[in-house]
Amino acid sequence: MDTKTPLWSKLYSQKCHDLGIIPTDNLYERFIVAVAPQMQDGVLALADQGLKATSIPIVCELLTHFYGTVHTLDLSMNPILDEGAALLLEAGPAFTDLKTVRLRSVGLSPTGFDYFFTTLRKYKCSIENIDLSSTSSAERRNRPGEIGSHALAKFISANSTIKSLVFTNTQLRGNSGATLFKAISHPSSLTHLHLQNTDISNKAVEYIFTRETASGANMLSELVHVDLSGNTSSLTGDCCQAIEIGIKRLKHLHTLILSKNTTLARSLVLPFSALRHKSADLAAAAEAYNKRMQERTRWRHETFKSLCPGMKNFIETGKVIGERMTISEPSSGTPANELDPSASAKQGDHPLPTSDSAQGSGPVQTTDEPSDGEKDTVVYFGETCSLRVLDVSDIPLPSEAIGQLALALQKNETLESINLSYCSIDLSQPEFRTVFEALIVNLMRLPALKTLSLTGNNIGNQGAIFVGTNLTNSESLEALELCHCGILDPGMSSIAKAIPSCTALKVLNLKGNNGTDTSARIIYASLSVYHKLTTLNLELNRISYSLYERINTLVHNNQVLHVENTTTELEDALQEQAEQLAKVMKIKDGIQQKHDILAEKCVNLIDEIDKCHSEHTKWTANIDELQNTLDEARKDNNIKEGKLNSINQQISQMTSKGEAEIATIELKRKQARDKASVTLNKITDLEAAMQTKEIEFQEEVIKPKQEQLVRLRNELDLQLKNQVRILGILLATEQTLIAEKKITIEAPQHQPVDRAPQVSQRPAAGPGSLQRPAPSKRK
Repeated sequence: MDTKTPLWSKLYSQKCHDLGIIPTDNLYERFIVAVAPQMQDGVLALADQGLKATSIPIVCELLTHFYGTVHTLDLSMNPILDEGAALLLEAGPAFTDLKTVRLRSVGLSPTGFDYFFTTLRKYKCSIENIDLSSTSSAERRNRPGEIGSHALAKFISANSTIKSLVFTNTQLRGNSGATLFKAISHPSSLTHLHLQNTDISNKAVEYIFTRETASGANMLSELVHVDLSGNTSSLTGDCCQAIEIGIKRLKHLHTLILSKNTTLARSLVLPFSALRHKSADLAAAAEAYNKRMQERTRWRHETFKSLCPGMKNFIETGKVIGERMTISEPSSGTPANELDPSASAKQGDHPLPTSDSAQGSGPVQTTDEPSDGEKDTVVYFGETCSLRVLDVSDIPLPSEAIGQLALALQKNETLESINLSYCSIDLSQPEFRTVFEALIVNLMRLPALKTLSLTGNNIGNQGAIFVGTNLTNSESLEALELCHCGILDPGMSSIAKAIPSCTALKVLNLKGNNGTDTSARIIYASLSVYHKLTTLNLELNRISYSLYERINTLVHNNQVLHVENTTTELEDALQEQAEQLAKVMKIKDGIQQKHDILAEKCVNLIDEIDKCHSEHTKWTANIDELQNTLDEARKDNNIKEGKLNSINQQISQMTSKGEAEIATIELKRKQARDKASVTLNKITDLEAAMQTKEIEFQEEVIKPKQEQLVRLRNELDLQLKNQVRILGILLATEQTLIAEKKITIEAPQHQPVDRAPQVSQRPAAGPGSLQRPAPSKRK
């Protein structure tokens, strides 16, 4: 580490200024000593140094100075608050290219969370691990809130590098946790989630384990480690169904910690039931094996079908059908075993070559029968279990949950560690005895179990004896913890007697029981013949000091022996590697000899190359001259081509313009012709309409009027004739009366009597206006 850079003293001075202390050489040395060892490992460890936001620019300078060397920044327990977190972003790639950032208890508020992760999302970030946990101090606790959780979710969606999130003791109560895992919009590469003591809600747990993408895959399908311990105040049994679904669907989930969630006690039956499913890895291997076997069977069938029609019919229909066929002598290019099915049996049932391979066009395909291990395939039902570590400690499990766990463990293939510490298993209660025995039997049969903890459960002698009886059934168990289980000498003796029959047991913890020298002597005798046990804890038992020390001596000897065995194994491995290295060096010497020979050839080739180079230089000069001439010719040609192109463009423009004008004229002519045609059609239609109207007018108006006029004339003539006839009658009557002197006629005084003209003028009044003559005065 570069401890001489002035940035360290600058940071130390700023720290002292912020804390109001006087800087001294002694304190500076202590500061450097605290930072230096981890810098060699690429960790800039500034945790709990009392740094404030004013020191962050200097931290950014340090990151820039050590860019490429530092991969981890630890600012935990420093009250940098929102301002300091924002200043970290000014370091640019020196900060965003880090692999791990620890900001435990730095006092981030929801607004600080929002700004920090919204801005960080804009960078091409390489951060894989982020620690946002808190301590119990409310002053420095990180508080994401809904705003900060949403910003963090968007950052996770945009960056596929993030793998680990630590929120221990950081409150995600209410909708904060649900918002965080609901707002993740793209499949995430998160593998580790630490959510201890966060008051996370049931809804958030549901989103973690069951939320799916559009394609049906889990949004957090890469999860390996999930810690939900210590959330008893917020989690209820409603989340257990989501946990069960997660165990069955998440193919990489190896560790699940649910300890100290007492409210889940009665609902853990659901997660326990998911442990019965097959291993995801074994299921995938079985599926691949089935595909290989199907392909192998298909190839065999195709090969057998080529033997004869009878074999083909038998494979396709399952019946033997005899058909006549003529078998000719085998040709030179056809192997005899293609015509003789028994030849395959004579040759050891090797697969027969196809027609292509018989003709030499390809290699002969051979297929081996599956080994015994491959025949024991695993049926893949879609739902699997990948859990290797399960921790349900400090949860008072009822007997029903223990029974369901025992039942599920009958088919489990993956569990390596199970922690049942302080689960209130009390064998003094009858309901626990049967289920506990079933649990121990199935635990010891687990093929991968390495660690088992029953600490803090009142199993007593009865449980310990049963554990000792079944301990030898486990071939993989390495660590067994039975602390504070109320075990007396009979129980401890049973376990001690089973130790020599174990195959892998290395750690045994019997602390806090009531064993005495009686059981301790049996333990001593067992350790005398079993040398694999390297850790044994018998504290807080009633064992004499001398016997206790003798047992510890045996354990220590086992540790030494284990170290020696390990050393021997390492020496053997090193010896093997040394032999391989010797072979490699021998090969290297051979390569070196060949290299020397090739070096001589290279020298000769270099001489020839020099000669060729001189000739090449001459030819290059000639080529350059020709190239210059060619360039000048190309320039002239380019100028002429430019002029020709301009003329062609002008011609093209004129041609285009003329064609456009001609097209316009033709269009106008066509429009005029169309208009004339339309007008002519309209005139023709109008003339036809006028003729039709004229005929209709003649028929409907003129002819009826003429006929009416003729009738009127005839009527007038008839009336005139009648009036003349009546007038004649009147005149005749008048003359008769005058003649008879019945009347006399006196002429008017001023008007001479002129009757004849009056009579002649009467018809002149016109038809209809004929008036009767005024009667003469009579005396």
